[in-house]
Amino acid sequence: MKKFFLMFALCAIFLSGGVLISACGEDNPPPPEQYNITLETSSDFEITSSHQKATEGETVTLEVTITNENLEIDSVFANETALEKDGNSYSFVMPAQDVTINVTTKERTYQEVLESDGTYWRESVPNQIGLPEEGTQYANQYIYFNFSGGGVWSPTVTVRSTNQEVLPDDALEVRLTSNNQGTRYGYGSVCIDLTKASKGTTYIILTAKSSTMGTTNSTIIKEIEFVDNGEVEFETWQTTVTFDLSKVARSGREIFVQVSDRDWVYGTPSEIPSYFSQSTTEESIVLNITYIPTHDYSILAYYFDENNRMIEFELPEVITGSGSSETGFTQYVDGNLSFAYNGANINITPTN
Repeated sequence: MKKFFLMFALCAIFLSGGVLISACGEDNPPPPEQYNITLETSSDFEITSSHQKATEGETVTLEVTITNENLEIDSVFANETALEKDGNSYSFVMPAQDVTINVTTKERTYQEVLESDGTYWRESVPNQIGLPEEGTQYANQYIYFNFSGGGVWSPTVTVRSTNQEVLPDDALEVRLTSNNQGTRYGYGSVCIDLTKASKGTTYIILTAKSSTMGTTNSTIIKEIEFVDNGEVEFETWQTTVTFDLSKVARSGREIFVQVSDRDWVYGTPSEIPSYFSQSTTEESIVLNITYIPTHDYSILAYYFDENNRMIEFELPEVITGSGSSETGFTQYVDGNLSFAYNGANINITPTN
């Protein structure tokens, strides 16, 4: 009988130990399996991921940064599943398998931005520029931009072309113009070396940054087509400038007058001249001008003295010509002549 109870006790201890062993095993389950996340590499973009590995059901967040400025993201895939963009990132729930992240890109679509945060292209910046004739050594075209609000202090301005085959970046140079307030700049220009340009279309992107007084951080974009010489197309008006020379006329004195296009575009057809000039010994001259809207024109009236020196006549600082409150007025202001409508005219009286 004693042997029976001893064996029963041993069996009970063994069985309880087995239960304890089993219970301890349930407190330490094996860790869940992790799966690899592989990111595609490219010189056109960079991918960053919140995880290098993840378990099934975890949310993985991705950010894709374009490094090629002429491309933009088309789609982002986790294996063969296209991901939706949420703000500046993409995310997916990790499946029970390894995942490879792939990105497809497409050519970036540009649009003109004529004004941004106080920086703007002048209205006269052309849509077309002609290429130099063969054998031309030097041919430059200037396109102008302004800073509003009186300019900015020491801006950093950069410019680039989106189509290097049409216009390489080394054909572009920024030139800033001070507005006589130390290093405060009111406007500038981009000088285009046309000897390096080819026929076609590009976008010129100008970025202005300043962290000092007059802060600006802007990007403006202009689409420009380069065409064969003489094929630049413009709307033109026929306008008239009448010079009353009665105050400066002298017996036998030859007086010269000239109206010049300040915004002349290289490659403009020869029938639209860059300047109009005429001379007379009479008391008036009438210039019939083929005028390009949005362009400003300068005026010069002069004669040559006995030593063949050119002597300029003074012109009124402000002249208001024909026009109306609806069309605006033809004006000569601060050395710039502009017309308000097709067929407008203005009268100018030079003085000594």
